[in-house]
Amino acid sequence: MQGVIRTSKIGSENRLSIPDWIKDNIVYDHPLFGACIEWHFDNDTQIGVAACERLDDFTHLRRTEVINDGSNIRPPQILVDNIESFTEDEKVAIYYSEHINENMIYFLTEQKLFEEIKSNGGLFQNFL
Repeated sequence: MQGVIRTSKIGSENRLSIPDWIKDNIVYDHPLFGACIEWHFDNDTQIGVAACERLDDFTHLRRTEVINDGSNIRPPQILVDNIESFTEDEKVAIYYSEHINENMIYFLTEQKLFEEIKSNGGLFQNFL
């Protein structure tokens, strides 16, 4: 289901709650660490990207484990520090993109979301 958008408040300790069906599509089972997510950053658009594998088109940041309760994920601090207004007071827009071989979640501020929609391009060219 390409183009599903929702917003989520960043909780304590930078935790984000995402729907289970999206989480199930981007979490993979690491042989040593269990449920994990690979985190990336798009330098051009200043958008965070999470996936179940390393993506060549983005800067890889690190792998993180999924929080024990299974419904929360925690972006790495380097990603939080590099996305403008990515704070506990702001809502984060979550855009799910389903591709043939890779499913991804894009994380961006609500302001960036509206800029992307207004430009009718970028992430949302096939969605609008």
